[in-house]
Amino acid sequence: MKKWIMACSVICLAHTAVYSEGIEESDYLQEKTSSFDIPSLEEQLELGRRVKIKGLGGELSLEGEVRSELQLTSERHGGLQQRGRKSEGYQAPFANNDIEANLSLKYKNEDSWAQIKIKFDNDQGIGSGTTNKLAVSKAIFGTQWIESDSFSLATEVGRTSLGSYFDSKIQFGSRLDGVAVAMQSSLEKVGQLYCHLAPFVINENFNRYGGAAELGLVDMFDTGFFSKLSYVDWDLGGASQTKVDRMVYGHKNLQMTVGHQSTLPWLKLPLKLYLSGLVNLKNSTDFDPVLARANKGAYVGCSLGLLGKPRSFALDVNYQWVEARAVSEFDAACIGRGNIVKRGLYTSKLKGEGNALGVNEGIGSGNFQGFAVELIYQMTQNITCFQSFKRSSTLSSRVGPDMDYYQAEVEFIYAF
Repeated sequence: MKKWIMACSVICLAHTAVYSEGIEESDYLQEKTSSFDIPSLEEQLELGRRVKIKGLGGELSLEGEVRSELQLTSERHGGLQQRGRKSEGYQAPFANNDIEANLSLKYKNEDSWAQIKIKFDNDQGIGSGTTNKLAVSKAIFGTQWIESDSFSLATEVGRTSLGSYFDSKIQFGSRLDGVAVAMQSSLEKVGQLYCHLAPFVINENFNRYGGAAELGLVDMFDTGFFSKLSYVDWDLGGASQTKVDRMVYGHKNLQMTVGHQSTLPWLKLPLKLYLSGLVNLKNSTDFDPVLARANKGAYVGCSLGLLGKPRSFALDVNYQWVEARAVSEFDAACIGRGNIVKRGLYTSKLKGEGNALGVNEGIGSGNFQGFAVELIYQMTQNITCFQSFKRSSTLSSRVGPDMDYYQAEVEFIYAF
């Protein structure tokens, strides 16, 4: 099985030799490169050409993507393979094939905008394929209240992703249904100071809400260094009443990120180095003593390159170390452990559903150490190839089963 994954990875990387003559840079890239910070690989994957329609008082733009994806995944629990027909207690296939189509419509005028994005993400196959998986991944309207050379203030209301406003490799993977406030101030000879605030809805049926904030200073003293401090509370107002709820939503995460961004002179490519640490400040007698101490996470990595024209690329490599209770299982953006059985850290199902579990039974999204490598290669102005490999293993044998997980992925994307 390992030979198959290695062979697939070699074949995927071989596609980077493909090249076609291209067209001029897109508006999206010009917007991103005007900022100090290198956009994440996920943001760069949204690179596409907008179809613009001038209208009365504003501009309407249409963007779209068609994606075809192959994933090869191995997951072992206590040494027993969980995937593939020859696995012990078949749970899922070794190879997954998906087809995805995304459509985004955006209207913008001088000081306001609205955007919707619809995702069609389905399994491939005549017998195993699906045709009805549809999601509204973005539905927002925004207003630029203040915009000057030294200060700006904007708000967005509706649905977007937490990762659009808050930076992390291991958390902020959930959607944001609420209000986002973005403030930025340019401080002469100091840097660009920004603040993002966002209260959001978690579960309206139980009056459960959350909130996040991030304060950052980039290009500090014109040196290329940056620092970011974020905080998220998943039980704002203390809506959790039961012991299970208090554990599942018991996340008050404080994260600090520092790094440096520069341009490699001999390659003329942007390079970003980053280091981040996280601690879950929530603690109570509800937690088992072993879990109570397993509340920290960290990662270190680098990003190189930037998309924009044919034969350009973007690469990100990072190492992650995440304890069991560091990030919530419904907000994790980390490598994870696979968890094909969809078992929570505290309950037999995710998000606090199912029966309560002991400390040696739960899985969740944490309790691992591992690394991830992601590469995007722009083959033409419209066609992009995304490749990734990630691997993780159990961090502490005192929490849950011993697990080993790795996944190789290749995805071809046509953006317009």
